[in-house]
Amino acid sequence: GDWIEGFPPESCIGRGLVNATVGIVGMGRVGQAVFNRLLPFEVSRVLYHDVAEPVRKVEEKGAMKKKFEDLLQNSDYVIVTCNLTEENKGMFDKKAFSLMKQSAVFINVSRGGLVEQEDLIEALKNNQIRAAGIDVMYPEPLSKDNELLKLPNIGK
Repeated sequence: GDWIEGFPPESCIGRGLVNATVGIVGMGRVGQAVFNRLLPFEVSRVLYHDVAEPVRKVEEKGAMKKKFEDLLQNSDYVIVTCNLTEENKGMFDKKAFSLMKQSAVFINVSRGGLVEQEDLIEALKNNQIRAAGIDVMYPEPLSKDNELLKLPNIGK
């Protein structure tokens, strides 16, 4: 068939993982599983932030532990896999999004409460970050008219 007018097929093509820097926030079981699945994609480097001691298993394969701010500033993709605690609730806020590259993609597969949703919406609307892929939101379920669901640069 024909492509929908105003929707060229190249609009579906995103930036690849090859030679990208991926930051993983939370290097527990889920973070390590994500890390191991990234390796075949020839990422340039994997940075991680975790409140625990360095994770030798991933460092032996090239991952580098970084401060949260450094990870945000240097990652093309930020993947959130950490637990939600009182200490990290809302850790992805206006300040965090302002530290990220304008070309960065934010991916949350952890808990919606880690993200200040209004700040994420503003970062996406103002092209402060390129896009977001979210598996979780706060509150869940979102109302059908929630502004987040109307944004063109959100994957859900």
